[in-house]
Amino acid sequence: MCRTNNIMGINYAIVLGIVGGIMNVIPFAGPFIGAIPVLIVTMIQFGDLSMLLPIVISTVVVQQLDQIFVQPTVFSKILDIHPLTMFLVILIGGQVLGVLGMILSIPIYTIISVTARETNWGLNNYRITQ
Repeated sequence: MCRTNNIMGINYAIVLGIVGGIMNVIPFAGPFIGAIPVLIVTMIQFGDLSMLLPIVISTVVVQQLDQIFVQPTVFSKILDIHPLTMFLVILIGGQVLGVLGMILSIPIYTIISVTARETNWGLNNYRITQ
């Protein structure tokens, strides 16, 4: 049997991690879709579902770390928004339109923010209203 050098002892961990990372692009369901190949490999490797609980726990922990720390930091740097502002915008979007509002809140905020910034710049620099 092939010796693995990772925490959980799962074969092909690097390949499975890359697949999971690619699936993470899909909002909400992506990480769980990425966990399916891991479950298949572990069922073949160990012969049962004994690794189901550790896989689910690690998937949820990594997903939470990504959504709480990584994504707000990356998005805030790309969109020039403070991470706390992102949290507030997503919370407000969730209160207004539920899950759809949470998905659409950052794009809507970005559109409004860029439009306001560009309109302000145009009014200040072109002196249209004198």
